Amino acid sequence: MAEGSKKKQLIAKRKNQIIRAAIREFSNRGFHETEMDNIARTAGVSKGTLYNYFENKSDLFLSTIDWGLSRLIGKVYKSLEGINDPVLKLEKALEVYLDYLRKNKSLFKILYRYKDMFREDMKTKFGKRHSAHFYLLEDILNDGIEKGIFRRFNAKSASLSIAGGIMHSLMQGELELKNKKSVAEQTKQFKELVFYGIMKRDGTETNKQKKGRKN
Repeated sequence: MAEGSKKKQLIAKRKNQIIRAAIREFSNRGFHETEMDNIARTAGVSKGTLYNYFENKSDLFLSTIDWGLSRLIGKVYKSLEGINDPVLKLEKALEVYLDYLRKNKSLFKILYRYKDMFREDMKTKFGKRHSAHFYLLEDILNDGIEKGIFRRFNAKSASLSIAGGIMHSLMQGELELKNKKSVAEQTKQFKELVFYGIMKRDGTETNKQKKGRKN
């Protein structure tokens, strides 16, 4: 192995080591209460080593979010290889989203807690990459619209709603300790909501519903 390639691998390994430690600390303590000393101790490196890879705590925090979302997108794209049907694509994407976030609870807590607070910073630092998961869903929806499988709607708004719904659904499950739904069950529930909404499938109302609305 070339010396330069080996050095890059070592750098990548050390950054991953620090980021994983940072995710644990930010999740447990919160952004404001976490000190770089805490992260260095958990990562098993000196505080000075952190600054060899990240400018400051904010830079490290944003990098943890980017790292986590990049891994998520990579897993979703890989899972969609060879699938052309937009319906199956959306089902698989929902399944991978839910599975990944459930298996990475510390990262999920950070994403949920700080998704609005650091949105502009993420956009400035990482450009469109910070919203890649939204664009992925949007592309699937637009593909379905173009093929006449989905009705026409604003795919961008719908992708934001779907991604947000996944986050809120998972957080509700965390708060309700009795909620033991599997990824398959959550995917099915979410798929039904996305595909069929809350109205009757023929779009009509029962007499009881009409009477209730009039009252």
